Amino acid sequence: MAIRYEYWRHVLTGDIYAVKLDDARVIGACLMDRHEAHEELLPLLLYLDKHVADVERDRRYFSRYERVKRYSGRSSFSTSPAFAWTAARRRILSSTVRLATTRRRSAS
Repeated sequence: MAIRYEYWRHVLTGDIYAVKLDDARVIGACLMDRHEAHEELLPLLLYLDKHVADVERDRRYFSRYERVKRYSGRSSFSTSPAFAWTAARRRILSSTVRLATTRRRSAS
């Protein structure tokens, strides 16, 4: 079982999907804005089952989206729920790490 993540572009509509694959089978997908396609975010996104059927049905119309940016830590304005969820998750994780580090220092 080799899980991997990729960005795919629908060649007819131009829609960008983050896709979670188990070997060659799509097990999760997330509709994205192309400006939010960052390699580092792939494992952190909220992959939904509801998009899997769409991607599998039209699979012949998808190609791998290669114009992916490196994440700079700052995002542009976004209305994508998947990106908003990911950004919130990153903030929570960052706060948790800072809190744990602070507690360790004060306990010493």
